[in-house]
Amino acid sequence: MSPKLPRSLLAIGLAVLIAFGLWQQLDWGGWQPIGWAVILGGGYLSLTHPGGLQQSRAWLVAAPTAGFLLGYTVLYLTKPYWVEIDVASIAALLSYAALEWRSEPK
Repeated sequence: MSPKLPRSLLAIGLAVLIAFGLWQQLDWGGWQPIGWAVILGGGYLSLTHPGGLQQSRAWLVAAPTAGFLLGYTVLYLTKPYWVEIDVASIAALLSYAALEWRSEPK
């Protein structure tokens, strides 16, 4: 199996989790497992990205991780901010998945 497939599937899975949370209109407690999954999964993808953080593709997946981490720990953001962060995170994760899938093997 290509090493690109699991990375792409993880990014798609994280985007689906966020979309599920939006669709279900979860409360703060319901978002906790999803948010921490995005933080851990996105952190894993960005830190283990082939080519390191020098590639802009790694920052596509690091941005949602940073947004969720800051929003959960330092800023305690409220719902109006989260909708924009969630939509931007979904777009970034899906973009990363597409770019990762289409990239040449290293």
